Amino acid sequence: YYRWTYLRPFVAAIPFVATCWFIAHVVRPAGLVAFMASVACGLVTYVIPCWLVVLAPGERERVRGVVLQRLRLAPSA
Repeated sequence: YYRWTYLRPFVAAIPFVATCWFIAHVVRPAGLVAFMASVACGLVTYVIPCWLVVLAPGERERVRGVVLQRLRLAPSA
């Protein structure tokens, strides 16, 4: 229970925290466009580990089906 509930999301958040630190201390976006691009990069570094680490294969398949259905790329069941 604790592994799925606490450990996996914590592990998935480590790259996101590292990216946020890098953006805040190294990149330091000068304008709004640069800041929004940094935010987009930060979100990618959270979504990908969550997809790979947090979600079980069945959950990934359900999410994929819902997203494809919403984008109307898959026939609705």
